[in-house]
Amino acid sequence: MFVHGLHPHTTTIDLDHPYTVPFTAVMAATKMLRVSDRTHDGFRREAKRRGATIDEVAAAALRALRQKEMGEQLAAPLEDDEVEWLDAPLR
Repeated sequence: MFVHGLHPHTTTIDLDHPYTVPFTAVMAATKMLRVSDRTHDGFRREAKRRGATIDEVAAAALRALRQKEMGEQLAAPLEDDEVEWLDAPLR
């Protein structure tokens, strides 16, 4: 196995190369997400600061974004039908 750069900002592993590089990696199935070098560097720095992986930082960022949007929706003024429903008399 041989690890080499396919592109200046990516790395690939060639399993058929005659040289071996010892390493141990346990990962869940992954997908590639293209981001700018600046964004990747930001995730990397934040991961290092937190003592976490980039995946963990990305998951936390996604959760925070969803929570922010939910908060904005909850803080928005009620629609007329929502006000009517909330003000309806109990039977």
